[in-house]
Amino acid sequence: MKQRINILLQGNQVKYYFARAFNKGQVQKDISQKLNEKKKKTEEQKKIEGAILHDKESRKEKDSEEIDQLFMAKCHLDVQRFPEKALKRAQQVFSKYPHKELREMGVNFMKMYQQMHAVEKPSDISQTELFANTDQLLQSSDNPEQIIYLRRSEETQEEMDEKVKLKRKLKAEKAQNNKDEETQQEKDQNSTEQESDDLVDLTKDEPKFKSNANNNIKLSLFEYSQNSSVAYLLRKAPHTFSVACRILTEIRYRMPNFNPQTFLDFGAGLGSGSLAFQDIFPECKNIVACEPSKNMRKLGKHMTQDIPNLVYVENLAQTISLPYAVEFDIVFISHVLQEVPSVEARKLIIDSLWNKVKKGGIMIFVENGTPKGFRFAHDFRRYILENKKSDDPYIVAPCPHQGPCPLAAKADTWCHFEQKVGKYPKSVFSKLPTEKQFDNEKFCFMVIQKGVKQEERDEDNSQTFAEKSFFWDRILFPIMRRSKHFVYDLCTRDGDFERRVTAKSHGDEEYKTIKKLSWGDLWPFFKRIPNKFRKEGPKGPRLW
Repeated sequence: MKQRINILLQGNQVKYYFARAFNKGQVQKDISQKLNEKKKKTEEQKKIEGAILHDKESRKEKDSEEIDQLFMAKCHLDVQRFPEKALKRAQQVFSKYPHKELREMGVNFMKMYQQMHAVEKPSDISQTELFANTDQLLQSSDNPEQIIYLRRSEETQEEMDEKVKLKRKLKAEKAQNNKDEETQQEKDQNSTEQESDDLVDLTKDEPKFKSNANNNIKLSLFEYSQNSSVAYLLRKAPHTFSVACRILTEIRYRMPNFNPQTFLDFGAGLGSGSLAFQDIFPECKNIVACEPSKNMRKLGKHMTQDIPNLVYVENLAQTISLPYAVEFDIVFISHVLQEVPSVEARKLIIDSLWNKVKKGGIMIFVENGTPKGFRFAHDFRRYILENKKSDDPYIVAPCPHQGPCPLAAKADTWCHFEQKVGKYPKSVFSKLPTEKQFDNEKFCFMVIQKGVKQEERDEDNSQTFAEKSFFWDRILFPIMRRSKHFVYDLCTRDGDFERRVTAKSHGDEEYKTIKKLSWGDLWPFFKRIPNKFRKEGPKGPRLW
């Protein structure tokens, strides 16, 4: 009996110790899981901080010994991210909105944004009207499908043409009604308001093509609400900042004697261009950000409040009271002209901004990397070179020549570039599991310097690599890597569009250089003469 009681006691004791050991093991597992999660978070933070430090170090000024030919030829940057202070400001804004609602706002904003900027196809733009709207191109063309991307449907081509004719008819009626409204506005204000309401109802019943993005006044004169401003901060602000960093960094190293002190950011939005300028040129004294939208201006002041020398204005007329705002070293206009409704207004903006550029200063024009963005960048280039000859404009980038654009007459491609953009970290705005950590932002740009004659920049007298870089060719598209050779497209210093091949047999210098270059970089070598033309005869020795 005693033995049986002892066995039962021992069994209970074994169960007790077993349960205790099991609980202890479970606690240890929980602790190890928490430690692993902390390690993962710290590793992610270290990666983000390391990437930010790498971005800053990549933009630091290097010693003269390190600035060699390869360094000057590299114009592309690594992944660019918002500065740390701007990330904190963005986190404060995003924390006021539910995550799901904020994501839907961003998706809806990008749908509208793409309808505004991505409706045209690549086409021959060498003889088109400067800064023409998409509907003006449609009126001058018999086949609208060659100009724009129409919505895919089961309709026949005849039905689609009839809808296009109906849309043109409605637009003509709308224009006529607008003229009647202007004449009757002084007589009867109430009747004009009723007519405008009827016109809005007519536009709602029009066929919904993507081509009517530029015809719709609301899209052309887009008014940024509070939600759309926050959506712009979520989906476009880091991209415009990265593109501005890419362009300003190239200017800094290719023009080492250029030390800008004043900066005008026209159409500043949330101040992405001003943040990039402060990051690349920290010695600047004054920055003026011009933004007509009240909501964008309010949010932009919040994002740029860490820049002490920045002033936000509604229009250029408010800069009269600023003594330093008569002329600027850099005038930056980014993603603006496509949202302006008329051709005359676009030309007026360019004229007024060009007059704000100092002699020796530069004007930077940036648009989306779409066929329409390239058309506007090409029109800006044409307009300055043809109408501002007395000011001696000189193209700094991306063109290595001062002649007509060789890609303007091509109907199958267009000139644009790419910059890798880092998305917001998890602490600011978490991404979906299917989303990538980076975006590839396509853009078109033009950098023109004022008051520099072509004779002042002579290739024979250039001594430094920065001076020689003005005569190097530009790589336009992604380099095609093949077996022991590379195929790439160039915009040459002679104003031609050429495809070249660099093989391992052409020499170590060229082959090693092309392996390290990318889309948008400069090509510092002359066109290679084939070996068969460098021999005395078909089988003779090489002359050089």
